[in-house]
Amino acid sequence: MFPVDVQVQTRVKEGFFRLCELPQVMGAVDETLIPIIAPKEHNEAFVRKKGFHALNIQGIVDSELR
Repeated sequence: MFPVDVQVQTRVKEGFFRLCELPQVMGAVDETLIPIIAPKEHNEAFVRKKGFHALNIQGIVDSELR
């Protein structure tokens, strides 16, 4: 959940600055592919460019990896 409390936002920004000296950062985003067994319906929607079936997931973490 995105921090709406100003004190929490400040703590997260300070944490990122301590880690990598990037000012005003609230989160780090990454994504990865999770291989799956091809579904029976619409399996072409899950084929990746390397030819395997996968789900693309995205995650966001704060400076404490939460």
